[in-house]
Amino acid sequence: MADCLDSVLDTWTTDLLAFARHAKRTMVTCDDVRLLCRRNPSLLQHLDSRFPTKTEPNKRSRCNSMSNQKSAADPTIEMSDYVN
Repeated sequence: MADCLDSVLDTWTTDLLAFARHAKRTMVTCDDVRLLCRRNPSLLQHLDSRFPTKTEPNKRSRCNSMSNQKSAADPTIEMSDYVN
């Protein structure tokens, strides 16, 4: 059981990092998690009820994206925490 769970978590981690890299980001966002769960409708529905999607895409200007300030409610994970 532990080996199976370890394998699934390794796959999820790899996929989440790939989604973020593809979007040219250095952080994993809720959108990446939604993309990971796209084939599990009940899990996706649970995520949508817990974390509703924004109606407008978050387009940051260059000045805002360069700032290193991160709010406490920001649901992102730094890639450097998981990449060797």
